[in-house]
Amino acid sequence: LTGDTPEEAATMLATAVADLARASLVRLDAVTVRTDTTGPDPLPHVFVEAEATTDLVGLSGLLRGIEKGPLSLRLPRLSVSPQNTSAVAEATAILHIRFVVEGLALTRPEGRHQ
Repeated sequence: LTGDTPEEAATMLATAVADLARASLVRLDAVTVRTDTTGPDPLPHVFVEAEATTDLVGLSGLLRGIEKGPLSLRLPRLSVSPQNTSAVAEATAILHIRFVVEGLALTRPEGRHQ
């Protein structure tokens, strides 16, 4: 993920996650973007935390897109629960998911904008 700042790279990650969700028929209910520039790594970490609603097919499509997509991403957290517990046995049960997608930001050095 590239950008002039880690925040810009995090915004690019949020856009990529939204595109993956849309392609997988996953409805994003809430999205939060954050950065971590305090770690020992030379590259800042960027995160998208999201809550979404989908079915099993949508969830598998989203996970496939994160894992096999053009960006090198990590999914450090995933929580899945049925939205309606009485519909658990149904193949088309609606799921509530919470997840975090993490990437690394490659930012341009200050003063070197193209």
